Amino acid sequence: MQQGEADLYRNRAARNGKTPKLWESALLALAFGFLYLLFRQENFYKLDGPGFVLALERGVHTHYAHYLYLPILHGLRAFAVPLGLTDFQLAGMASALGTALGLFFLHRAAVCARLSRADSLLLLLLVGTCPSLFFFATVVEVHGVFLAFVGLAWWMACRAMHAPGLVKGVVLGAATGLAGVVHGSGQILPVLLLSWMFCRRLDADRTDELCSMRLMAQCLAAAAGTHLAVFLLSPAILVAFGLHAEAGSLFRHMQSFLKNPPGFSALPMTFLHEWLLPYLPISLLSLLAFRRRSFKWTRLAFAANLGLYMVLSLLLLPGGGREWGAYQAPFCYSAAYLALSCLRRPLLVGTVAFSLLLSIMTVLHHDRAELRPHYVEDLALATSVNSSFYLLGSHEVNDVLQDRLSLDFLPISDSLLLLAKSKSKAQETAVLSLFDQTLAAKARAGKAIYLGAEAWSLIENGEFKNHVLRHHLEEGYTMTRVQSGSFRARRLQRN
Repeated sequence: MQQGEADLYRNRAARNGKTPKLWESALLALAFGFLYLLFRQENFYKLDGPGFVLALERGVHTHYAHYLYLPILHGLRAFAVPLGLTDFQLAGMASALGTALGLFFLHRAAVCARLSRADSLLLLLLVGTCPSLFFFATVVEVHGVFLAFVGLAWWMACRAMHAPGLVKGVVLGAATGLAGVVHGSGQILPVLLLSWMFCRRLDADRTDELCSMRLMAQCLAAAAGTHLAVFLLSPAILVAFGLHAEAGSLFRHMQSFLKNPPGFSALPMTFLHEWLLPYLPISLLSLLAFRRRSFKWTRLAFAANLGLYMVLSLLLLPGGGREWGAYQAPFCYSAAYLALSCLRRPLLVGTVAFSLLLSIMTVLHHDRAELRPHYVEDLALATSVNSSFYLLGSHEVNDVLQDRLSLDFLPISDSLLLLAKSKSKAQETAVLSLFDQTLAAKARAGKAIYLGAEAWSLIENGEFKNHVLRHHLEEGYTMTRVQSGSFRARRLQRN
């Protein structure tokens, strides 16, 4: 083992008495929370954000895969009423606070892993400034809140790694199970954490304070069993609290992707766009750690699990879509842990500065909103709000939600996503029939139907690599252009 690695992994913090305290972790988390709030974005990211804010606005508490996310937002809103925040602002704040809380837990995980104060701080800085985490901490998305539970699970894993037992295994399994209830991808979190713990034990030498393999095996078995129990029992528990949840819904959602899986030829580009670029520089440094001969089992676990998550990303991103590394967030801790052994501290500090700069540039580039300060007013002038129904793009939804305009509308992304997931002509026909029925019901209620300019642009440009909806609208509807100032739309009338 090289001297730098020995200094990192052999309990230096325990020997020199410089173990970071809880208040230090809390102070660092608060600093990151303030930073994320400072860069909170005014734009939505893709499809889910508008849907989450709409659900919050309309009192919806359920989601087919992320059972606890919306209840967390509703709970946070109950405490934030005096602040007078819009639902959009509240959901963005939840992402920032959730990520900051996750960083608190990850810092405690580094302490439990026997890292010194300096190395624990560097690990936290590497994680907190990496572009993907920074990005999702500043937008309305479930991933920012999810990171709080990922961090908790890593903390429990590191606590159990050096002093395992049945109780700590149960607590770890409960933590990973809870993460799975918040975000569906958390259901495979035990594979990452338990294999990391097991392989760290295989790599241990006589200077390590790791336990016997028998105690480790008992702890891992207890964690796996508890996670499974939480997965099976959580729907019934949530239903008891008035929340709809069904264990099979997640599997049915996954089956819709497995019916026509993408080819593995797309895996290299998925690796590039979902890991290497979104998590620079720790993604690159973690790969450089593979040059070292020590900790071969730990590196093997990291590589195998990263491959598993890459395949998951491949399945969950229809039509070659990109999610800027959203599903790889659980790897931040292990990647930063490996990265610490690659460079000396002064170089790591420079790496953190580069990471922060890259993150800020990414956020500012995405948040360049089209200046439309009078969009809502122009919409109200051009149409009769109370007797109209609107199909809108994400930025149009953003304008409406931020102005708290009571509007009957639907994000067009819902229909486009359903069409993108269709695996047969029959499924496409069913989606289009449901689309027509929705518009017909609005027309029978005496409502004029408007298709926003951005929504039409998404349809026309084939946002999800299909033009099915565009052809359907052109053949089945008459579209009349409407414009008033910054509001531009097409009025739809059935042929």
